[in-house]
Amino acid sequence: TKRQYVLLGDAANLTDNIPFKTGTAAAPEVGLPGSPDDRWVFTENNPGRELGVAACLATAARVMKGFNDTLAQQSLQVAEQLWNITKEQNSMARVELAVELLITTKDKKYADFLIAHASDIANNFEQAGYIAGKSLMYITDQHYNDVIATAAKKYYAKTNSEGKAVFLL
Repeated sequence: TKRQYVLLGDAANLTDNIPFKTGTAAAPEVGLPGSPDDRWVFTENNPGRELGVAACLATAARVMKGFNDTLAQQSLQVAEQLWNITKEQNSMARVELAVELLITTKDKKYADFLIAHASDIANNFEQAGYIAGKSLMYITDQHYNDVIATAAKKYYAKTNSEGKAVFLL
């Protein structure tokens, strides 16, 4: 119906709601002749985005628990499925999801992933430090905690010296 396809300012949402079909003598063409169906769906293979969305779902599962338990469980289920099926090139893309699933489920496999990637997290502390910091109270591995704490101290010193340099200009 027209109500289903109200145009709200974005021409990409406009459709005649008629799939294009090549006509025959018995049934003439439907839709704008020569045009493909205008209701295409475009998808992408973007593991980083999938893992980021999964991290949000894992977080939402914690927040919604007790308010909408069904939706919380569904969110957690999708986040865990994405953990299992997503194939990324860079393991750093998985750190945020590992942290959020660890906090939400307390499952050791997420702690094990973070422990195994402690040096990667430390080497990319500017991007992952604020995320990994949330995991410290859930991981008892002293080496992991030491690596993250050392990286945090180095990052603090760097940020502090850069801030002083700006004020000296």
